[in-house]
Amino acid sequence: MKISNLIRSFIPTLIVAALLSGCGTNSPYDSIERRGKDLAADTMVRNLSVDSLYVDGAMTSLSGHWILRDSLLYFFDTYSVGLKAFSLDGRFLYERIKEGRGPDEMLSPAWNVALDGENGNFIVHGNENELSSIDRHYAVRQITQNWGISILPEFGKEDWANLYQHPNPAVPQMYEYNFVCDRIVVHGNRIVIPVITEHVSYNGYENNTRDFWRNSRIFISFDMDDMQGTCKIFGRYPPVYRHSNIPVFAAYDFAVAGDEIYVTFAADPKIYVLDMDGKPLYSFGKASDRISGRYPTTHSFSQYEDEYDKALVKYGYYSRLFVSGDTVLRTCRTDDGDWILQHYINSDYAGSFRTGLPLEILGKIGDCYYAFARMDVENERFVFVKFKI
Repeated sequence: MKISNLIRSFIPTLIVAALLSGCGTNSPYDSIERRGKDLAADTMVRNLSVDSLYVDGAMTSLSGHWILRDSLLYFFDTYSVGLKAFSLDGRFLYERIKEGRGPDEMLSPAWNVALDGENGNFIVHGNENELSSIDRHYAVRQITQNWGISILPEFGKEDWANLYQHPNPAVPQMYEYNFVCDRIVVHGNRIVIPVITEHVSYNGYENNTRDFWRNSRIFISFDMDDMQGTCKIFGRYPPVYRHSNIPVFAAYDFAVAGDEIYVTFAADPKIYVLDMDGKPLYSFGKASDRISGRYPTTHSFSQYEDEYDKALVKYGYYSRLFVSGDTVLRTCRTDDGDWILQHYINSDYAGSFRTGLPLEILGKIGDCYYAFARMDVENERFVFVKFKI
């Protein structure tokens, strides 16, 4: 046999081998345990019975973050410093925190807020990347001016220049706060922040995309009292993002329960569970029969911008996550534009509910869940719902 014919005879084998190696993704999620029992189909879909609650938003910008604490609703405005407290029947109660540098003042509005479940403090991520703690007496303690600098203050001009020329996904300075995730979480003394890199030559839009989806990290965490000594960068995108370039559907959400981090991704029906160091432990989760997962690819940042709004209306995806005890709730948008709430108990799928709206579950009081539903701009008010499962 001629050499050329010999090579030609090996081509099909090489193609098969390449496809097989592509299926073996070498992902940290590949070998983890798959838990939970799934029903055969979305047959247990019921309408969610809710009671609506209304909060007057006339004194706000109608943009901000809500925290449920001690049977009160607290609002942190995106465009002005301070917090406002409301009762669960919608009555305005009081306002605290002003702009400034005093013990009950802050320098900038909140990008995001988390509740410290151990002591009830609010942990505020300001719009200058500063982190502050607000205790129950509304005394403000600044944790750091800018966490991006504080985790490694000796990172100098030469280091930045080298990182610009040689992007490295293992370096924390590659990353910034991930606005699309729109959440921070506090666990004990530890803060977990969603991050993304949009390095000019290493990103999920048009440059080094394959390596980006394989190796870029999604979380930074550190202890509030020792940022440099405890900083960790961890978490990866699951293999579904390596099959096609779909940054429009790269959003993820997460929650911490016990010593585990639950993570859900827009394009992946699985819910992944990590330890606090980011090691994948197991996964569970049911693919909705009404989400096809056939997402359009984009190949440039301009194409991503052009397609973003249209694609999110046309295609279904997995959205927000809430964990309480052995209960996990996940909101999903279906391909036909409906919103459902998946219910899991101890990793087992227990059915779904039609919500009609993309609920942001804030917490549970007794056997009732409370969730932010939407802004009623015409009437300048916020709409919440209360429901039982």
